[in-house]
Amino acid sequence: MTEFLPKSEIALIKALAEKKEREIQGRFIAEGKKLCLEALHNSMDIEYAVMVQNPNEEVLAVAATLYHHGVNVYTVGDAVFERISNTQNPQGILCIINKVETNSQTPTECFLAFDSIADPGNLGTIIRTADWFGIHTFVLGGTTADPYNPKVLRASMGSVFRSNFIITSHLEVYLDALKEKNNSLELYGMTLEEAHSLSSITHSAHQWGLIVGSEAHGISEEVQSCITTKIHIPGHGLAESLNVGIASGIALYHFSLLTSQ
Repeated sequence: MTEFLPKSEIALIKALAEKKEREIQGRFIAEGKKLCLEALHNSMDIEYAVMVQNPNEEVLAVAATLYHHGVNVYTVGDAVFERISNTQNPQGILCIINKVETNSQTPTECFLAFDSIADPGNLGTIIRTADWFGIHTFVLGGTTADPYNPKVLRASMGSVFRSNFIITSHLEVYLDALKEKNNSLELYGMTLEEAHSLSSITHSAHQWGLIVGSEAHGISEEVQSCITTKIHIPGHGLAESLNVGIASGIALYHFSLLTSQ
């Protein structure tokens, strides 16, 4: 079922830890049993898989599943696998996946827009939460983390594979253009200042976008100018703010209730 991974690939895989190299190579790493199977089940373009030379039964079962679906599986020694792994406790299997460019740059459904969400754990968590509520389109603006960052992939638990990403360096320009195309588009922005309570939003437009900013800086002034309705989540305790992933989840739950009415 397997053969040893060519030495020429080892350095290339190791380099995929960096965003720039992922862009140059046009591929990324999905590491661990769950992410490998999620990539397969979501019809990702898996170039090949790599597993340790002496895998446990669970890893061997995943490798067998990949192989039976036409994926070449290579082996490497433990030391080499640790070199190419991005986790502290490697599970012993990973997949190299080719990026697939999305054709549409205009959302056809409700979406989330990220204004410089730089923390990969937060980004992955929000993507996973949005997937739970049926949201699969994301606009990544400013310094938002790369969705194919290994930490984003792990935090999303595979939801990245069901997502459409639109990447723009100037989020405010992109959102203004969307509003020109669709003047009924509602753009909600999560802020702490001069905002409506989330519970006061009792109906939603046919299509809406939820803009989320970083925990450190919030939504930039330029992007705030695009918001049609500012919202916030009232609190009654002493914490300064909510984690951006938690706040996004609460807002998405509220909007999901409005959609189901």
